[in-house]
Amino acid sequence: MIKKVLKKKILDYLKIYKNYLLGVFICLIITSSSVLIMSHSLGYVIDKAIVAKNTVMLDSAMLYFISIALILAIATGLRCSLITLTGEYVVRDIREDMYSKILELSPSFYEDKRTGEILSGLNTDTALLQSVISSISVTMRNSIMLVGSIVMLAISSLKLTIMILAMIPVVLVPIISVSRKLKSIARKYQDTVAELSSESEETISFIKVVQSYTREEYQRRNFATSLDYTVNTGKLGIKTRALLVVVVICLIFGGIGTILWVGGHDVLAGTLSPGQLSTFIFLSLICATTSMSITEAFGEIQKAAGATQRIFEFLNIEPAIKNPKNPVKLISNNRGTLAFKGVYFSYIPQKSVLQNISFAVEPGKMLAIVGESGSGKSTIVQLILRFYDVQQGGILLDGIDIKNLNLADLRNNFGYVGQDPVVFSASAYQNILYGNPDASKEEVIRAAKFASAYNFIQKLPGGFNTFLGEKGTKLSGGQKQRIAIARALLKNPKILLLDEATSALDSKNENLIQNALDKLMKDRTTIVIAHRISTIVNADQILLLKNGHIAARGTHEFLLKSSPEYRKHFSLYDKLPYS
Repeated sequence: MIKKVLKKKILDYLKIYKNYLLGVFICLIITSSSVLIMSHSLGYVIDKAIVAKNTVMLDSAMLYFISIALILAIATGLRCSLITLTGEYVVRDIREDMYSKILELSPSFYEDKRTGEILSGLNTDTALLQSVISSISVTMRNSIMLVGSIVMLAISSLKLTIMILAMIPVVLVPIISVSRKLKSIARKYQDTVAELSSESEETISFIKVVQSYTREEYQRRNFATSLDYTVNTGKLGIKTRALLVVVVICLIFGGIGTILWVGGHDVLAGTLSPGQLSTFIFLSLICATTSMSITEAFGEIQKAAGATQRIFEFLNIEPAIKNPKNPVKLISNNRGTLAFKGVYFSYIPQKSVLQNISFAVEPGKMLAIVGESGSGKSTIVQLILRFYDVQQGGILLDGIDIKNLNLADLRNNFGYVGQDPVVFSASAYQNILYGNPDASKEEVIRAAKFASAYNFIQKLPGGFNTFLGEKGTKLSGGQKQRIAIARALLKNPKILLLDEATSALDSKNENLIQNALDKLMKDRTTIVIAHRISTIVNADQILLLKNGHIAARGTHEFLLKSSPEYRKHFSLYDKLPYS
């Protein structure tokens, strides 16, 4: 069943390029026919030209062979070009679909998957599939030649052909028996390659930690162990394929030797001409070489079967968060009122993170959320952006449950700035422009100025065009944060989500960032998660979360007077007295 599904899915990609495949098939017929015609002509030339000592016919035959060889060469070159191009296009389409799937899947999916495994599927598995697509045309050509040569063998000598046909099952038995083992080994090998990719990606991402802990040798040993396991798995596949080739070659050429011996006796007995025997041997060699090639290609296909299965398993994953079938449209000038109504949520069943959370934020107002680590503050932001769905209750945007909104329409209302700002491997200009790809250069520069990022960007070697390094490695934490704020400013969202945006900064950077945030929050609905009083003191409403509940709510001044829990919380961060 799985094989049928995989074949159907691959065919769905291939049929898009049916014109190319038709060209490949025509070239296959031409090349196969050319070789078979040459083999048939060989016996005729031997009997009528060489044995009869007819030089005129021999000269004509030479020109004839050259013409066929030229046709064979042109058709082969065209076939290779068309099938390689088809492979490139098919793999491009699969990679595009895989990347679309990466963008479509919810963040919860990536919590359980290693990045390297996904990247291995996107690169290594698809590359292997591409090589197999190219080898399919060779297998088809060899199959046509094998069938054609058997038919021509039957015309030359029925007795010898029956001997060859009797050998075919003997050759097929080891191929079929070994193929299942090869597929299992191939899947295991691709999994080990994915593991290597994941380890490498993780080491590169955390190289500073690795080096600061002087754990290079530990990482090297772990990687070497994984490499050895991969090589050993590869060796098992190599040994299995090599054994298959050895057995098949011995069977095929043993059979040809037997046929040559029987055919030689027929020539001596006068029942077979030298030309007929030469043609038969030539055709037998074609049978042998095509059978060997098909055997090797079959091994490669089995090797790729594991990779193909991994690819389509990934493509078949359903995202946890989907667009509704009939989404409700937000009006173009929607107000941006956000409300939680009795929300319950848990990442793990039976372990609640949020319980009965209710609040509302009016347009242009600021809501601050505080609480200890693990109290559910950041989860609220994740739920607002619908990275997860609530188990009970609802989240409303302008009175509409966000589950009924198109995801893009919902998320276009929000601008997010987190504690760990994201800087892409691009220039400063491109990083800010990400907030609104349609913005003009002047708007990008204005956003950088508002975010207090303009001055430091101008001091970079290439100004706004300076490449910031992978994940912004050339920037300090404060500089990354200002880039992220400029990006959010350029998006100009109705609702701003700030998740610990200044918690990891020193006082100088905090002042710069806070000034930028004040400009960003002006006349804009804002939800802030923070510890420091300086960030939330002017909030219109503050929620204190404790163990997933709202323990207290009100303004800063009100909570200082009425909530011991609130006073205690801020004494830990801002050294406020409490009693």
